Order: sequence, then C-alpha cells, then structure tokens
Amino acid sequence: MFKVLVAPGLWFVWSVLSLASMGCLAAHSRSSALTPTGEDQSAVEVVSVAAAPLALQQIWKLRDERSGLATLSELSRHPEPQVRAESLRALALVGDPAGVDVIKAGLDDASAEVRGMAAFALSQHHFWPLSALAARTTAAELEQELLDAIDRELEDVGLSSAALPALVRALAEFGGPDPAVEERLWELLSVMELPPGTKGQALISLALLARAQRAEPLTVDQLETLQLLYGQHSELGWQLAYLLAHSTLAVSDDTHVDPQAATVESGGQPFELVTSLLDGEISAQQRCWALRAVGLLAPLNGAGLLRPVLTTSSSAPRQRICALRGLASWKLGSIELLQEALSDPLPTVRSEAARVLVSLGSPGLEVLLSRLKNPTDQGPVWLVDLLDVLAEGVRALAGENLSGSDRVVLERRMQQAVSAEEPQLRASAYGLAAALGGDSAMEELLAAVESEHDPGALIALAVAIGSWPEVRFEGVLLGWLQGADPTLAAIAAEALAERPGAHLKGPLLETYRRFSGEPDNERRRAVVLALQARGELDQQLRAEVLEDPVARVRMAAYVGHSGDDDPAPPLGRGPTRWLGDWSPGVQIAKVETNRGVLSFALLSKQAPVAVASFTRLAREGYFDGLLVHRVVADFVIQSGDPSGSGWGGPGYTLADEFGPLPFSPGSLGMARVEKDSAGSQWFVTHSAQPHLDGRYTLFGQLFDGFDVLAQIRRGDRVKSVRILP
Repeated sequence: MFKVLVAPGLWFVWSVLSLASMGCLAAHSRSSALTPTGEDQSAVEVVSVAAAPLALQQIWKLRDERSGLATLSELSRHPEPQVRAESLRALALVGDPAGVDVIKAGLDDASAEVRGMAAFALSQHHFWPLSALAARTTAAELEQELLDAIDRELEDVGLSSAALPALVRALAEFGGPDPAVEERLWELLSVMELPPGTKGQALISLALLARAQRAEPLTVDQLETLQLLYGQHSELGWQLAYLLAHSTLAVSDDTHVDPQAATVESGGQPFELVTSLLDGEISAQQRCWALRAVGLLAPLNGAGLLRPVLTTSSSAPRQRICALRGLASWKLGSIELLQEALSDPLPTVRSEAARVLVSLGSPGLEVLLSRLKNPTDQGPVWLVDLLDVLAEGVRALAGENLSGSDRVVLERRMQQAVSAEEPQLRASAYGLAAALGGDSAMEELLAAVESEHDPGALIALAVAIGSWPEVRFEGVLLGWLQGADPTLAAIAAEALAERPGAHLKGPLLETYRRFSGEPDNERRRAVVLALQARGELDQQLRAEVLEDPVARVRMAAYVGHSGDDDPAPPLGRGPTRWLGDWSPGVQIAKVETNRGVLSFALLSKQAPVAVASFTRLAREGYFDGLLVHRVVADFVIQSGDPSGSGWGGPGYTLADEFGPLPFSPGSLGMARVEKDSAGSQWFVTHSAQPHLDGRYTLFGQLFDGFDVLAQIRRGDRVKSVRILP
C-alpha cells in the first residue's frame, strides 16, 4: 500500500516492499489511491533502493526497444509475480497484437497484482498499431474479456479482491454503443458491501466514459444511487463530484435535458446532490469538481451557488476558476458574472473568464473586445492570454459577426504586440494575425519573417503562416522545410501537406532523403505524413519508408490507421542511450523557480528511461532558465521546452512508460503529442487528473512545495534543476 505524505515539511516517505519491485507496487496502486488525502498531501511512490532483479532490467530494455515478444511472453510465466506483472505491462507498451493472448492469460494468474496488471495492459489497446477494422474488433473482444474477468473475480475471490479496482478502472477504456460496460459499473455501485476503493474506481470509470461521450445522460434512478452512495461513503465525494462534472442529465431514459433551458426547482434531486457535495468540511478537490458540476443545474438555481464564490474576495483562486468553469454550460445566462470576473485581481482568473466568454460565441467576443479597448488593467501575462483567447474566438466565428470597427481594434492591438519586446507577446500576436487574415495581417506576418529571431516566437510565426494557404507564403515554407531548424521544417511540412500542386512533391521527397540523424527524425516524419496526405506516397516510396531505421518515421507510412488491413511495420525503436544511465536508488529533483522550490521523488522503477533522460538533462543544465510556457489552472504547469513555444525538445524522443499509477496532486509527467513522442517537456498536476492515467508517463511525485506549485504562472522561469544524490 502507498505511504501517504502527511506534512509538506517532511523530505519524503517511502516504503521498502517485500518484493522490491514496481510490479508489486502497481498491483495495489489503484485501491490505495482512493484513500482520501488533503490538498497538501500526496501519495508519494518511492521504491526500494535495492537494485532491480536482472529479469526486470531485461524487461525494461525490451520495453524501451519496443521488441522482444517471445522473451516477454516467456517472462510472463516467471515464478516471481512482479516479473510476470512487468512483462505484461511491457507487452502492452510494445504494442504487438500477437501478444494479446499472453496478456489475456494474465487475467487468470494466481497473483492479484498480475491480474490487475493484465487489466491495465488490455486497457492500452487504443495505442496498438491496428487497422480501423481490427481496432474495433479487438476492442469488442477485450471488453468482453474484462467483463468476464470481473465475473470470475467476484465469484472466485469476492468483493474484497485486490485486483478488482484495476479491472474496474480498465473498463473506462471501453464502452460506447454497447451499454454493457456502463451497466456493469452501475451494478457494482449498487452493491452495498463493495469496498469504497472499488466504488471510487467505478465512479472514475463512469466519469471517463462520460468525458469521452461514451455514456448516457444520468437518470433519476442513477442520481438516487449516487445520493445514497454519498451518504454511505462521504470520502468518495471528489470522485462523485468528478462524475457529475462530466455528465449530462436526462428527464427519462429517452429524454435529454438542455442544462441552460432546464428548470430544476430548489430541492430537486440534482440540486440537492450538488449542494450536499459543497456542504461542510470538504477537500478543495471535491469543492472544485462540485462547483463545476453546478453546470448540471439551471442558471436560476446554480447562480445562487456560484455567485458568492465569484464575488467574495476571500474565495480561493482555485475555487473562483472552478466556479467559472461551472458557468460554461449556461451560455448567455452567465455573461454578467463573467464580465465581473474580468476585473478579478488575478490574471489566471481573468484568463479563465475570457476562455469561457469566447466559448459563448459572438456575444462573449464582444465583451472581450470592449475590454481590449481599455488597457488600464492589462499586465503582460494577462494580455498574452487575452490575445490567445481572442484568436480562438475569431477562428471559431470564422469571420462572421466581426464588424469593421471590431476588426480595426483587433488589428491595432495585433500590430502593437508584433512590435513588443516580450517574445511571448509577439508569439500571441502572430496567432491573432493568422486568425484575422486579410492583407494587413498577412503583411505583418511576412515582415516578421525577416525580423523575428526568438526561437519560440519564430515557431509561433511558422504555425501562423502555415495555417493560411496563401501562395505568397509558399517560398517561406519551402525555405524552412530545408533549413537548419528541424522544428520549423516539421511545421512547414505539415502546412505544405494542405497545399495543391505536384511541384511540391520534389522538395518534400528531397528533404526526406537528404536529412538524417536523430535531430531530424521529426522533420522526416512530418514529410512522410505530408506525402501521405497529398496522395503522393506511392507503393514504391512507401516500401522505401517502411525500411527507415526510425520506428516513428516508419509508422508515418503505415496506412493501417486509415482503415486498411495491411500488417503493421516492425515497431522496434533500436537501443536507447538512456538505460545505461539508469540509477536504481532513490533520487530527488529540486526544481528552483522564481516562485520557490519544488521537490520531487523520482520514480526510477516506474519510468527508468524518463528518469534517466530527465536527470541527464538536469545535470547538463538544460532546464536552467527555461520558461514555464504553459499553465492551465487546476490542471498543470508545463516547462522543459528550450524554445518556450511548446514545440521544442532535446532532439530525440523517448518511449512511453505508461503504468497504472494515478496522476494525483503534484505528479510529475512527460508531455507528449502522440505515442512515443515525449522528449524534454515535463508537467506537474495541480490536482488528481484521472484522464491522464495510463496515457502519459508518470516519473515523479512532488513531496514539498505544494504552495509554490499553486503560485506558478505562465511566463515564470525555472532557475535550475538539481538532482540529489
């Protein structure tokens, strides 16, 4: 079971497990993660300092190389449970569909930890390189396997089974038109004797199904079940609120309710449930999700719950942000409160209000434009966010309902920002110029090609230029395609994919064949994707690409994702440079920012490759001085990009090391775009984020500095990252 940090001032808490392995730890991670913790607490996963068994090191190597089906299959029958469990996890990440039968066999293993890991492994099916038809067939088959496994678990072991939470959590990756998964989860919630840990996982799985739009609206009977559940297990309040925040309501089984048109009387069931979740001494996490769940109610009733949070100066910033998100589903009924929030003293709260406003369409955009005309309260961070949000709004409207006077205001502000000294402000201005279009904006972008030299702003400029099919930009894009910067080249290739003309095939093909080496892998991959999109990847050229030494480039030529049934190309990555640097001991990362220090325990056995890469870069000073380029309130902060744009990296990519550990407050993860695309960018979660579990590499856990994490804003800097010992 997890050891829980109970005081931020402690260095760390760790346990020496009897089997000294992450396999053993992973088997219990789901149930123990549901133990309620305070906001300044965290489930810190630190493993034994003893060296890992040779079998585990062999598994990690094969997992990173994306190879070794036969060896991993053999190790799945190893006498030690932790080795069997880790071999199943590795098979899931290797992604070879030929290993499915081995993983399914793990559902009947004598060890609960192995059965739990087998469930996690099956939940990874959406990352496997399958054709569209095979993906649907595989998902349906594995869904039934999991449902049958839950039946066997209940019959053979009982409700207290240690593997049951992992089996229930895995169901969140299935479901859809067939209601079997959703029905099974509700059945489990109705069993009074089921332990709270498993019920909490059922709530999370239902919420994830709703978040993915694979669940039906909540019925009256289901709301009654939830009300009864909260009365029995108040410690599950945040999971219950999490479900409500991602759900919609139904009057009956076949009638959906439009939340902004509904008239739920005070004392009605949804109102009663949400207000009970907000009442009393509750965690900040529960309060936040419950405030977002207010969106289930009609504006008339819900406003009474949200207005005090938004208009009381003593309300915590996090609560104000969550209340704003609760307004998002009410459309025009929330304009007044959102206008008030634009005067909030904190830029993060103002930015959130702006994002909600822009989601309302033209009326919300008008409110933001009026604020743009009055620059008295616009600091640099707020202005960067405001320009980004305005660009989103203009793109969403596609030019409709934008008056001539409004365009003049936007163009004037864009022109001022293009000339600003702050690179982030220029970057936001380029995005707004691309959204506006027109000769004036296009001329500003062309002029910036010659004057812009900041790496991050230059990337933003390339994205802006690439978003418009103007002939006058074609020469700029071709220059970037074969220029010195591989990131600009990849952006240019993506843009050229959308442009007509057979004359572009030659430069694209020349770029693919001319550039080689690790820093140019993404350039070449983007070129292959462009040729694929343009219909110019003929059989002969495709065969050439399928012999490429880099797996991510080969996969770009694999058309299985478009629906055919061709077999996937070999998936191997080749030997990694990082496993030789792996350290089995407990390591601490001290991340010093301009707001204070964040202290992390690094999870060497959970993610050895990510930890080895991170520690190597830190010791080289790679992270020193980098921007915190992304902050999403009550979600994550993100850094590790030398360009500060969100596009940059170290010149190589890492294999994903997904696992069953949950992303809790203060979890340190690797940012990525798609499978095996992580590099140097890392993020830290503000709160539990179940939708990240099993989809991002978790390689560290914050144990000191939660107050610092809450203060970090976009544009802050990482002064240094030190690794101890």
